[in-house]
Amino acid sequence: MPPAKRDGNRVPTIIGVSTSDGKTPINAEVDPDTGEQLVQPPTAQTPTVYNKTLTVADTEYPQALPAGTKEIRFRCRTAFDVRFAWVTGKVAGPVAPYLTLPSGRDYASDNNKLTGLTLYLASSEAGVVVEIEIFT
Repeated sequence: MPPAKRDGNRVPTIIGVSTSDGKTPINAEVDPDTGEQLVQPPTAQTPTVYNKTLTVADTEYPQALPAGTKEIRFRCRTAFDVRFAWVTGKVAGPVAPYLTLPSGRDYASDNNKLTGLTLYLASSEAGVVVEIEIFT
């Protein structure tokens, strides 16, 4: 059965394994008629790691994101919740709107344009270390 049509065109197919030619990457989007790859796989990314110590409880700590940031992941190294926001003045108090990263969890944001943003962090415990991974 051919793929469903959208606006008179065939819908591209997402493949889950590489083709026999070994050139089409896993999860590439290909044209169902020609087999041509429609979406290029992501290019290699450069990771940068920050270990941000939240020395004083209920105090805001900023982490500027470097130019070209596309992805961010962070977690608390110790077993405490961390409050975070993308604007200043929200996490120390705390004052809504802010987000909570529960103890033992990771936060991840992929395929974004995060250049020029600052991540603001706080915890109700002193000495918390937040491990931050940035991909450019």
